[in-house]
Parts: sequence; C-alpha cells; structure tokens
Amino acid sequence: MLSCYTAKSDLVNWYEKYNLGSGPPMLPEMKFWGTASVGSKGQVVIPAEAREALGIKSGDKLLVVGNPMRKGVAFVKAEVVEKKLRDLQSGLIEVQNLTLIKGDKTNL
Repeated sequence: MLSCYTAKSDLVNWYEKYNLGSGPPMLPEMKFWGTASVGSKGQVVIPAEAREALGIKSGDKLLVVGNPMRKGVAFVKAEVVEKKLRDLQSGLIEVQNLTLIKGDKTNL
C-alpha cells in the first residue's frame, strides 16, 4: 500500500512542478460489479452493469493494463487514454510556445 501512495504522491508532485494543477484527477470511488471468468480462448465478459455504467459498447477498444507483481489487471477505454494524451500534448505545445516567447531555449 505504501508504494502505491508514493507513486501517487510523485505524480502529484510532477503535476505541480510543471504547473499542470494540483494533480491528476483521482478516482472518487471504486465500484465492484461482480466477477468475470476467463474462457478457454482467454475472453473475459465484463458484467452488463459495468458496461452500462462505463459506456462500454460492443466493438469498443480497451487497453489492458496490469501489475504482474500484484497479479491485477484492468481495462481502460482506448478513447479515454487517447483524449488524455491529446490534452497532454496540447499542454506541452503550449508550454513550449511560452518558452519560445520568453526566449528560454535551454529546456527544448
């Protein structure tokens, strides 16, 4: 549990260091929707209530992430990650442009 807290704390410090706000949005709550079994072909059926609550539809692309040390796995909608990356890229471009305007080219 301590390593998880440290990672979150480091991430919050990174956000503050680069003036990205007070930190990434944290999950306000976790929800348990039941269990899922892995079929013989490795397929997992996400419970219907979870799909509905998270807006997951047939054909949606999900990223599969996990932590082998903790033996956990999670799914994240690819479109959510893509949007976050676009937002981050826009922010970095804005910082780069501000740096160029100020004439500080040491960090480019």
